[in-house]
Amino acid sequence: MKSFWGLIPKYLVKNKKRNFFVAVGIMLSISLIVSLSIMIKNLKESSYKQMIDDFGGVYDNFFFTEDKKSLNKLVKDPLVDKVSISCKLGEYKVPNSKYVLRVNGYDDNIGEFLNFKLLEGKYPKKDNEIAIEAWALSAMHKKYKVGDKIKLNLTVGRFKKFNIEKEFTISGIFDYKFNTNQLKNTAIAYVPRSYVESISPPKEILHEGHLYEGYLNVNSEESIEKSCNSLAFNDDYKNIEFRINTAKTFLLKAYKGIDFISVILYIIISIVASVIIYNIFNMSITERTRDFGMLRAIGASPSKIKILVLGEGFILGCIFIPLGIIIGNFTIQGITKLIAGYKDVGGIMNIPKSGIIASFIVGFFSIILGSYFPAKKASKISPMEAINSNNNLKLKGKKIKSNLQDNSIISKKFGFASNMARLNLNRNKKKFITTVISLSISIIMFMVVTYLINSSDPIKNIKSKMGGDFVVSTPADKPDYALSHEDIEYIENIKGVDKTDKEKMSYVSMEVPKDTVTKEGIKFFSKESNRNSKTQEDFKNQRYKFRTEVKGLTEEELEKIKEHVIKGKINERELQEKPMVILAQNLNYSNCTKLNIGDHIELSCHVYDNEKDRTERKSETFTIAAILKEDYMPEDSQIKNVVIVSEKAFEKYFKIKGYQKVKITLGKDANYEEVEKKLKNKYRSNRGVNLTSYKEEVEEAKKNDLKFSLIMYSFVGVVAIVSIINLVNIMSMNVLLRKREIGMMRAIGLGKDEVKKMIRAEGIFYGISSAFWGGITGTIFTYIVFLISRKSLTDGMTWSFPIGTIVLVILVTVGVCILASINASRRVFSSSIIDSIRIQE
Repeated sequence: MKSFWGLIPKYLVKNKKRNFFVAVGIMLSISLIVSLSIMIKNLKESSYKQMIDDFGGVYDNFFFTEDKKSLNKLVKDPLVDKVSISCKLGEYKVPNSKYVLRVNGYDDNIGEFLNFKLLEGKYPKKDNEIAIEAWALSAMHKKYKVGDKIKLNLTVGRFKKFNIEKEFTISGIFDYKFNTNQLKNTAIAYVPRSYVESISPPKEILHEGHLYEGYLNVNSEESIEKSCNSLAFNDDYKNIEFRINTAKTFLLKAYKGIDFISVILYIIISIVASVIIYNIFNMSITERTRDFGMLRAIGASPSKIKILVLGEGFILGCIFIPLGIIIGNFTIQGITKLIAGYKDVGGIMNIPKSGIIASFIVGFFSIILGSYFPAKKASKISPMEAINSNNNLKLKGKKIKSNLQDNSIISKKFGFASNMARLNLNRNKKKFITTVISLSISIIMFMVVTYLINSSDPIKNIKSKMGGDFVVSTPADKPDYALSHEDIEYIENIKGVDKTDKEKMSYVSMEVPKDTVTKEGIKFFSKESNRNSKTQEDFKNQRYKFRTEVKGLTEEELEKIKEHVIKGKINERELQEKPMVILAQNLNYSNCTKLNIGDHIELSCHVYDNEKDRTERKSETFTIAAILKEDYMPEDSQIKNVVIVSEKAFEKYFKIKGYQKVKITLGKDANYEEVEKKLKNKYRSNRGVNLTSYKEEVEEAKKNDLKFSLIMYSFVGVVAIVSIINLVNIMSMNVLLRKREIGMMRAIGLGKDEVKKMIRAEGIFYGISSAFWGGITGTIFTYIVFLISRKSLTDGMTWSFPIGTIVLVILVTVGVCILASINASRRVFSSSIIDSIRIQE
């Protein structure tokens, strides 16, 4: 050896078994971090893409106005990062269909805001050029392609309607994904905004001017909500109506929550990894006490001894942290691609930078923390103490006597071996506590993950939501999309259909008396008032209005919900003849109102003329006849109240005919595929009708649930493996440290079975303590998760005492600890009694 530092690689090679356990602990911990970072990255990317697809764009705020001067100011406002403006030219009714083509003039940058995807050609640049949504072109009687001329007879004007004919050249074909769009039968056509503004409108509508719509993104220096509120309450823009993109703001807030949880998980991983590394290095220091003493005797300083141990950890980190990153990445990417059914392995090495950085930070932090204190211990060893050491712990007689007296009850009930086991644990309290903490963390995570998976049971939620084998639905508030009596008759006459449940549904504004609003309700309205000047004015005037779901049910459906009534009663005749309603309040675990039987609420909504266009807003006062349980499930998880009326009252007060939803239940001998085929054929040409199949929903839910469960349990599994390795090392170390002591006990008559019983009892104490504290803490954590997540994670989320999970945890934990103790006891009998007594290391 040419240098003192050459001892580092020498010790690494010499202690292969110890280094193997350190390596496994490091790699598993790092794999866990990388897996977590990839999961978070994939979750963020998929949720962001889903948000864009669901809401049609990536804008911060939508606005509309007739005031072009205010619009010009808005474009130059320092709070605005970028903006895109559009104005409507007219609408074209596709012959022999329910489809409408809306021709809008857009700015060139509209693709940065709306979810447009060019399929062919290019977006229009010149006058008379037009790009059209692909599905609208396929619905026309003639098959158009890029470069063709198309004549459109457009209906123009906002109040007075006039027709003008325009000829365009198709410059491009695009797709516009907007899943929650209520205008399913309306397609978009894209022309330059400058072209629309250059067209002279008919003299009769000159006074109308253009209604401008637009999308904007605020400066990243400000939060979206703060910037949008500043714009909404600016007097310069009082003629502009703003609508914040709540889906985007909600998602960005969710990202912060995800990041916070990830930091907590990183800390947990750091603790678990630090514990295992600490215990392994501590065992290594104990095994090499004599070696370090000899180094001190030949002149090595305490600082060099400390650096020697830390150097071992650093080299192990440099080798196994990168390996952990690669293993974790391949594992999670492979699982994800396998479950998703992807055959393309491209991008499998696309590891998030945050995951790599976190891996090195957590990895080296764990190694430094885990090896520092053992290194410090090694540096303080004196040469004489080390040379004469037999590696046994020092115990004073008084302490032994005290512990023996404290454990007299255990001794009487379980014998000498169990008493000695308890004594040994008291002598090694730090190791006992750290091991129990490590195992408890695994138990807590297992219980929380199990609760989350059980709470998001996809089959249960789909069954309760759908209420049938098929659901045919149309958008609320769109009378021309509603299902007619002819539609219902067609569905009921399909062979195999046993019964149909029909619903009328819409969304209204529900104003409640101010004395029925709770403190939580006041907080809710205070927050909601910042949306725009109108909501702020209502809040100042103590006018409390909820966006509410209203349903019109048949007599059969009203009869079904009687079992959910907690106050009042349902009288079908009164509901038809008088303005009376059934109310389900404070849904989704809210507590905003305290409405009671006989209270009055005001419901207001838009009514429609014969052409099915919105006209004035109509209000009606209703009396509450009955109140339902708070477990009633609304269509929208953000809805806090549902109002139920009879279907006749629905038509009378809300002026909407037809049905918005039909639940279809099949008979026992029905041909599922045949019924599905007939329904799809019936509504293939009507994009405004949505067909939901129970089987398809279940298959999709199972696929998503499998991915979620596999990833979550994989995460818990790795933590558990790390904890078990820690337990095995602790048990082995305890036996190693007491090998001479146990040899002496064997020499004076302690039998082989009693030695095994003593070590097994230690394992049982580890298991019982870990299961006890892990079970209690895990139960508390599941309840905390329930309180935090019940309003947002999944519909109908409940909590109950997890007795089954706790029993499973106790059995598995105690079983694992006993197995670890059996493994450790083998080392006792690997040498004779004489060799054990003579052992110096």
